[in-house]
Amino acid sequence: MGIITLDLSFLEVSLSPARSVQRPVNVYDILREGWRETRVDMTLQFFLDPTERHGLGSLAMDALLRLLDGAPDIDPGGHSSKRLIAKDAEGSDSWEIATQVGFIDVYAANPDLGIALVLENKIGHVLDNPLGKYAEFARNDGFDTVLVAVLAPEAREHLDPTQKN
Repeated sequence: MGIITLDLSFLEVSLSPARSVQRPVNVYDILREGWRETRVDMTLQFFLDPTERHGLGSLAMDALLRLLDGAPDIDPGGHSSKRLIAKDAEGSDSWEIATQVGFIDVYAANPDLGIALVLENKIGHVLDNPLGKYAEFARNDGFDTVLVAVLAPEAREHLDPTQKN
């Protein structure tokens, strides 16, 4: 009995890779599993610190400052007439970035500039934090200019009225 060879060439079909629409990368999507807030806080700490090994210098902090340009300083009475002028704070490598400081998610302090940024990280939670107390913490830490910003990947339409100060 001889060897029978079957012609299977009809099975060969040229397939190109399936096309898919690439979604933009969103760090919040990547970090959604597990204890999200802490992971995002640590990611922010890494990128906002100009002395970190990412090699970006003050680029991320400068971008945040530009987003906050014109934001009011928070004094004991709430918003003051004093506003952040981002260009005056850009380029500094004197930022000290920490997480979970007195319940503040991300605390960015620049002693050389006298500025403290309080960042409240909100992913899928109600904004019920005592933001005024967070600002007071920064003022008591010796900072002349204190800004409070809430970072959230989704729009917040129904804020607690006490948070608007």
